[in-house]
Amino acid sequence: MAELQVGGRWIAHQSNGFDVDFDLHQTGGALQGSASHHGGSIEGDIRSGEVSGSQFHVVVFWRNGSTGDYSGAVGNDGRLRGLTFDVDNHDSQAKWYSDKQFR
Repeated sequence: MAELQVGGRWIAHQSNGFDVDFDLHQTGGALQGSASHHGGSIEGDIRSGEVSGSQFHVVVFWRNGSTGDYSGAVGNDGRLRGLTFDVDNHDSQAKWYSDKQFR
């Protein structure tokens, strides 16, 4: 099975009202890149990330000191959907979905 292709720029719309802009670079199943939110005022680096089949997972090291964990899967509509949480505060979590469709 070919790996899900999620490279490029796309937005994760979160249920808590935040939108996260991802800029991902994919090599096989490995992901690297960057992320930002609040219109680019808070930036982060993706130091670990992967896709496996229809599953997606990245960890964003935000430059404000927090760490966000994003996991999800591609649905029947082609959009990634999942859950994100703050690694240091698991009570801080939100559902998210991608603005882009992936096939």
